[in-house]
Amino acid sequence: MQLNFDNTAMQIDTLYAFNGETTTPLNYANSDGKLIVNYENLDTNYYRNIFIVFIFPEDANENIEEVIFYYEIESREEGWRTPNNTGHSNPGIFSGKRPHDPNYITADKPELCPDPIPDSLIYTIVFQNIGEGDCDMVTVKEILPVNFLLDATGSDIRMIDPPGLLPDSINLQTREIVWKMSHLDELKKEPNKSAKKLRGTNESPKNFTEGDTKDSIVFRVMFDKSIP
Repeated sequence: MQLNFDNTAMQIDTLYAFNGETTTPLNYANSDGKLIVNYENLDTNYYRNIFIVFIFPEDANENIEEVIFYYEIESREEGWRTPNNTGHSNPGIFSGKRPHDPNYITADKPELCPDPIPDSLIYTIVFQNIGEGDCDMVTVKEILPVNFLLDATGSDIRMIDPPGLLPDSINLQTREIVWKMSHLDELKKEPNKSAKKLRGTNESPKNFTEGDTKDSIVFRVMFDKSIP
């Protein structure tokens, strides 16, 4: 499978190609605007999931809030120079918007195409108070991709930091996980210290550091290896 995209508009930040093998490192894919992923033993009864996260290029104009860029997906059998009758070529348009908040999520494996698939992935969700006053309650929401195990009890989610935080709710239909943190329990809690409020970046006077306005949660999720 080959993905052609406008690399002047967007760059690939994260790639999960389950049971696939990329022949293009991300830095070359971004410089060429072309990503190639190889699969073996596929027929009409098989499918594969691919998750790709695009980001604005580092040199993107800060005044640009949204970009629309072209992409095309081609599939072909090994040895064919052009898509044959078992493949297809699907052109389309992606739209990307610059985030309007300082919250973001990262994983410990930015590029994942191994076979066999590893047992787990570690996510870090970072959030920041950009208000004019203290924040004493934070709600964190995450939609877990279908390639990870999820049950109603949350037993498949291993909290790393803060270790005592439990999901407030889990929706198995939408796969949305909700955590709530307050200054009375886990918000800005450090070892052997009490939790505290998040300071706001626009507070005045500013007698605190940037770190006092941010916090994060870190958790491990387990791959569902029954899903291709």
